[in-house]
Amino acid sequence: MARSTRRTVLAVIVLVLGFLPAGRIKNVLLNLAGHSIARSARVHPVILWRVRSLVMGEKAYIGPGNAFRELARVEIGDESEIGQFNWFSAAASYTSERENELAAKFVMEERTGVTSRHYIDCSGGVKICRLGMLGGVRTTILSHSTESRQWVVRGKPVVIGEATLVLSSVLINPGITISEHNVIAGGAVVVRDLDEPGRLYGGVPAKVIGDVSEGEHITRETMRHVPRETARSLLRERR
Repeated sequence: MARSTRRTVLAVIVLVLGFLPAGRIKNVLLNLAGHSIARSARVHPVILWRVRSLVMGEKAYIGPGNAFRELARVEIGDESEIGQFNWFSAAASYTSERENELAAKFVMEERTGVTSRHYIDCSGGVKICRLGMLGGVRTTILSHSTESRQWVVRGKPVVIGEATLVLSSVLINPGITISEHNVIAGGAVVVRDLDEPGRLYGGVPAKVIGDVSEGEHITRETMRHVPRETARSLLRERR
């Protein structure tokens, strides 16, 4: 069997495995297919199309309805969570791992979070550092752009710093680094590096509009204020 055919067959197998309900059997089967899923991790039904490497740490969580397409690596750190109906994709032709170690990768360090209904372009790579949170809905992260003079498309990685909170409908442009302990207000458009820590950024383009250095989100040590088990218990009581 030709190498390209084997790759296609394996891609289809992993695609089918992605649709299985969360559980240890699914984790074992994904591991047999070449991925690395911790025993306590949970992967609900998702689309996994041509994802070269899926790595999930202890108690990592991926909710239902997410789509991962054409990615070199998806890494979800210990106790990190992804909500529902997010889109993660990359175009390998736009960038090279020799030029950029984050190329076509989506990396979440430990205790980070992505809520629901966001669009994340990982062509140049996206990294969310420890305790970082992509909150709200409808945020767009772009990590590739066209250089008009040369008419070429290049990947440019995006890094969201430690304990930084990004709220709804934010646009983060390619090549942006956001420093640690910040809050990005809803509707902001980030066009340059945000390098002052402990600040509230907002507006078009995003600039400092406040100080959040003493905020609860900044000083926390856990990803969620309310553990998932507690939230489920409250929901059952309301029913």
